[in-house]
Amino acid sequence: MSRVMYDGKRLIPAPLVSITKEYQKTGNGDIIGKAYSLNITGTLVTDMGSPSSSGTFWVLGGYPDNETVGVDERLASILRKQEALRDLFSAEGKAFEAQSADGSAPLRCYPRINGIDFSEGRWYDRCEYSINIECDELYPKQEDVFTEYIESASEEWSIDTNEEPQSLGAPVTYGLSHSVSAVGKKFYDETGSQPKEAWQYARDFVLARLGFDSVLALSSGVNNLPSYYSGWNHRRGEQIDEQGGSFSVTENWLLASGSATEDFSISVNSSIDSPYDSVSIQGNVTGFEVRNSDMEVTTTKWENAQTKFTEASGIAFIRAQTYSGQTLNVATLSSTIGRNPWQGTIDYSFDYDARPMTLVEGASSETISISDNVGGQLFASVFVLGRIRGPVLQDLSTKPASTRNLSIEVVVPPPAYSDRTTATMKNLLITQKPSNSPTYSGGLQTLVDAADPTYNGFSTVFQDQPQENWEFQTGRYSYNCTWTYE
Repeated sequence: MSRVMYDGKRLIPAPLVSITKEYQKTGNGDIIGKAYSLNITGTLVTDMGSPSSSGTFWVLGGYPDNETVGVDERLASILRKQEALRDLFSAEGKAFEAQSADGSAPLRCYPRINGIDFSEGRWYDRCEYSINIECDELYPKQEDVFTEYIESASEEWSIDTNEEPQSLGAPVTYGLSHSVSAVGKKFYDETGSQPKEAWQYARDFVLARLGFDSVLALSSGVNNLPSYYSGWNHRRGEQIDEQGGSFSVTENWLLASGSATEDFSISVNSSIDSPYDSVSIQGNVTGFEVRNSDMEVTTTKWENAQTKFTEASGIAFIRAQTYSGQTLNVATLSSTIGRNPWQGTIDYSFDYDARPMTLVEGASSETISISDNVGGQLFASVFVLGRIRGPVLQDLSTKPASTRNLSIEVVVPPPAYSDRTTATMKNLLITQKPSNSPTYSGGLQTLVDAADPTYNGFSTVFQDQPQENWEFQTGRYSYNCTWTYE
């Protein structure tokens, strides 16, 4: 005799059981799971079978004895049997078994209960019923083993164009979005236990499918981005619906061909009181970060911003000169750099002008002036008491000596020091003074010689005592001398 039971309790007479197997598929036809639907149809008999008229189930072999049920008690017997069935199938995940009369291994599952239905009737001597249950595995032989118990799933990729370019001449950037979602199932294993919640199965399915896919990101057939584009600034957001059994993640990247973006602008300023135009270049660098598959930052925005800034600052002069149309002095007039390590940004500004190169090589800036006192007349001024026209002026028939004054002021990088020893101070005050330093002394001496009347065709020349001033902390040096010559 065949046996059908649930949670160890037999259904007698043994009901008919039908099984439907259905595969869960995604929109593109991929199979992500399976489900079995079992329909159990049977008959409750007033005075025989299990459950009994008192609502108890037979758990032994063979059949229970028939009962004696009076005419007036027959409906009550059916009602008690219905109550017993409803109570039995109110608990999910219990063992449902259908066993052949030959005693071979039973068909077994641990189902979810969908519903129970009792057909209409007088319920005098019998009542037909139908119970629908579903499960994901049938034992003892499992078919199509899946590690994730998923009801439905979806995966989407989208690419949007960002209008702002990465840098001059570089292509635009793109925004890449990847969304994966799944709805899990309430699964009972062969012990009747529920290893995971439904949303946790959905989570396992989703997490295994996250990450950057260069094939979909770069070669979808629309934008067809070149292979050197990569995903930066990886972000993820997750949504959990415990009651709905769903889990979803949306992750985003910035698609770019480099590790940072940059923009800059050029401005040219002219002033009536300056013979040279000034040119300013202002720019901004924004670095991208790199994360590994565990979402750990491996390269920060700040690191990539610094790398990009090194490149941008190295060509700032060329850009300023090219896009201003000016021939500029390579030495920077002034610079301003703003750094934001948290945001990974660097703002910069470099100012140049068209002044000629410095005559003292290596000087950051210089001011050179020469003044000559040449010719004129010497005369005597004699004061006369009561003379309305003032003093009497008398020509002495000679002229004053010619003089030349040279003034040099240069600014050089100030020398570095790290202690206060006498040797260090001597080096700062004496050795590093530009007129003593091999770096600058030659240029300074060449300037002095160029102005010296001795080297300009005059034989009788006298030089006053030169004056030097050296401010080593600011790198400012000045030299003044005067010649008197005939």
